[in-house]
Formats: sequence, structure tokens, C-alpha cells
Amino acid sequence: MLSTITTNTSSVATYDRSGRTLSLLRSESAQRIAIPTEQGSTTGENYKDKVTLSESGVEKSRQAEGADNESSNPTSATSSDQQETAETQAKTNTQGLTPPEEKVVQELKIRDREVKTHEMAHLANAGQYARGGPTYSYQQGPDGQRYAIGGEVPIDISQEKTPEQTIQKMQAVRRAAMAPAEPSSADRSIAAAATAAESQARQEVQSAQAATSQTQKETEGESDDLATGEKQPGMDAPASDSAPRTQPLNIIA
Repeated sequence: MLSTITTNTSSVATYDRSGRTLSLLRSESAQRIAIPTEQGSTTGENYKDKVTLSESGVEKSRQAEGADNESSNPTSATSSDQQETAETQAKTNTQGLTPPEEKVVQELKIRDREVKTHEMAHLANAGQYARGGPTYSYQQGPDGQRYAIGGEVPIDISQEKTPEQTIQKMQAVRRAAMAPAEPSSADRSIAAAATAAESQARQEVQSAQAATSQTQKETEGESDDLATGEKQPGMDAPASDSAPRTQPLNIIA
């Protein structure tokens, strides 16, 4: 009988002590690998037809069984038991695992490598924006060993002090999210959020550049007016009437 347990994961935003928004880059939702459970052993006795014999029938049966035992090889039963034991041992490996259990162990080993490779790709590309190393969830295999079946890496996705710094950061966050060969749905969600934040920061930069350009144009226009000698208010005001005038001399004869 096979039993499976599925654990669901989602991207949850958290905050560190400085107020920075953190999110989790993680592998795909972990599905525990089914492990076959042992059933009670079944012997041939469970399947034998049960027949009730009369007393005379029982006596005849004993006589027939005695005759068969005398004519048969006394070591035949022992050989059959030894063959059955050898077949059972052949079905187990050196760790005492059955073929189905050995298959589960191999699947767990493959999953363990995939998960750890996935999370290390996140960490390597997150750089300074990673807020800790990978953490893993484990499943114990039939061999008693623990294997990683899921993992996550926390990453800072808060905006920086300037739009230019935010753009640089969100580019790194997107690279980290999409670094694994097969990004999970949580990874793609973080990459989309980083792209949106980068786009907003670029708009802020463009708005600031447009405002600066407009101010420069206005300043350059005023400078051009002064350079071409264009009349400015107050430059051609008439002379004051209070200026002294030459009075005619009175000539006395």
C-alpha cells in the first residue's frame, strides 16, 4: 500500500528588524515521495482449499501419504525451502531494502540533489541581497537517511534610497529568482514583482530627468535674451525732468 503526503508552499513576504521587505525564493511545492508500507506476510496456507474427510477417508489419506513418502526423495522438501530462501535474499540489497524501497531511496537522492542545486543557484545570484542561507525540509527514506525535498532562500526586495539603486537591486533580484534551471511558481512571482519595481523606478528617473531638462531650457532661454541685447524692462526710461537746464543771461544796456 502506498501513502502520499503533499505539502503546499507559497511566497510570503516578511520584514526584518530594519523594516526591509523579505521574500522567499524556493523550490517547487514539495511532494513527499511515496514509501511502500509492509503488509502482513501471506503464506500458501491461506489459499489452500479446506476439505473435511470422513474417518475412512482420513485413514486412506494416511496410507497414501506414507506410500508417497517412501517413494519420494526425502531431501526434496529441504531443497524447496532453500530455493525459496535464496529467492527472498536475492530480492534484498546489502542494506536490507526490498526493490520498491531501493527505488524510493534513489528517487529521494535525485530530489535531494535537485533541491540543493536549485537553492544554491538562488543564493549565488542573490549576492548581498540574500538574507541568510538556504533552509530545507526533509523526508526520511527507507534506509533511515534524511533527504531534502524542499528549500528556500530569503531575499530582500525592498526599494533602495534612490531610483537608480532600486533599478540595480531589482535586476539582481530577478536574476536570482530565475537562476535555477526550473524556477518555481514562487520564484516567478518574485521575478515579476522585481520587474514591476524596476519599471516604477525607471519612471521616477525619467520624470526627474524631464524636470531637470525643462529647468535647463528655461535658464538657457533667459541667457540667450541677455546675450542678443533684447530690451529689458526699465532699460530705456526717459531722463528726469529735474535735471538742471541752462537759463538765458539778462543783458543790461
